[in-house]
Amino acid sequence: MNNESLQVIGTESLSDYFVRLGELYKSGKLDDIHSSKNLESFVTENRDYFKVKFLPVDFTNINRFYFKEIRKGFESPSHSHDSPTFRYIIKGSLILNDVRYSEGDWVLVPKNIKYSIKTDEDVLMQYACNHG
Repeated sequence: MNNESLQVIGTESLSDYFVRLGELYKSGKLDDIHSSKNLESFVTENRDYFKVKFLPVDFTNINRFYFKEIRKGFESPSHSHDSPTFRYIIKGSLILNDVRYSEGDWVLVPKNIKYSIKTDEDVLMQYACNHG
């Protein structure tokens, strides 16, 4: 599978997209990095005092949530984990597999998918994974 299969199809609704993504996830066919960049065509819901952003992520296999700070200049070697990992960028930005993720972006890396991270500024993020 390539990242194009994670893109919104035509006029697909958000709920249909979630269903399709859930089916890929449960079947083990979600084998590519998934992020907020896949959902750029969806408008977030604006309310009087807040904005709603949807996270189409199945947290069933994720049981630990952390706030993680990464300093400027960090570089990880390419590696993978035996469970999915989720990141939500709160402040700053990072580069994961040559794609920049900035404040408000999120990224889900499925299990056994290799990735590396680089930072050119300090980053604060929410990090979630499964330690079972």
